[in-house]
Amino acid sequence: MSLCVEAPTYTILHFQEADCEEPLGSKEKAWVSQGRTQWLFKYPRASGEHWAEKIACEVARRLGLPHAEVELATLQDERGVASKDILAKGESLIHGNELLAAQLPVYDIHKKWRQRQHTLANIWEAIELRVYFCEEAKSIFLGYLLLDALVGNSDRHHENWGFVRGPNCRYRLAQTYDHGSSLGRELTDHSRKQNCRQKILQLGTMEKYVCRARGSVFWVEGEEKAPTPVGLIVHAARDRRYCDYLEPWLDVIGRDFLEDILHEVDRVPEGWMSELARDFVKEMLSCTVKMLGGMLGRW
Repeated sequence: MSLCVEAPTYTILHFQEADCEEPLGSKEKAWVSQGRTQWLFKYPRASGEHWAEKIACEVARRLGLPHAEVELATLQDERGVASKDILAKGESLIHGNELLAAQLPVYDIHKKWRQRQHTLANIWEAIELRVYFCEEAKSIFLGYLLLDALVGNSDRHHENWGFVRGPNCRYRLAQTYDHGSSLGRELTDHSRKQNCRQKILQLGTMEKYVCRARGSVFWVEGEEKAPTPVGLIVHAARDRRYCDYLEPWLDVIGRDFLEDILHEVDRVPEGWMSELARDFVKEMLSCTVKMLGGMLGRW
């Protein structure tokens, strides 16, 4: 049983009971229902994962990317976020690690972090080998990586993308999903250490913070560290294999786009996000747009 209450800002879904728990992933999750619609409710850890995932979803929408529908939600009065099931009847999700293991003989499907074979080139090949409309899918995947750069998502590991296999056994690229590790969600508002929202804003070290986080998609197989999400986009924009596929997404970004995504931050209801966190997220989004524009000579 569920209720849907229209907040003056974002809609908040209210669920009274869980259908079953979801074992995949490191976060506590539960499947819940609203009528015939299934949602995956995620309990946030002691951080801002719930608002981070919602804002990232809205940035994806502003870019025009296919994405999992996400709403702020409560389950038995506990706050979190609910992600609508991306699969239709008869469909199944094949995660990236399964796909890459099928094409790379020594790919370790259990090594989620620092998986040095998890490169853009290998993902590209997986799309070419399996997806029916592969040219469109390649462009969309680069759009996902641009989203990661904008929201600082360092969690695009091989279980956070995949293909949907339909009843006809054709594959399509799945919508982008699971963006909770974004927008400085792991930080606290205040701390004696340098790494808190208040001090990053006071010291003007946002660009340093953005550049410190490494992504999960490698540029060169075997390199010691993956580039940052922003760095990966810069590499792709300068590489003739990828630049034409990335261009349509870069064309979306400009002054109006930044204003639009900053407005999305203001739509998080009062009490669901501190004002300091709100200011931090706005500054971070402004910083990533500015960094990308400067590095690519745009906007």
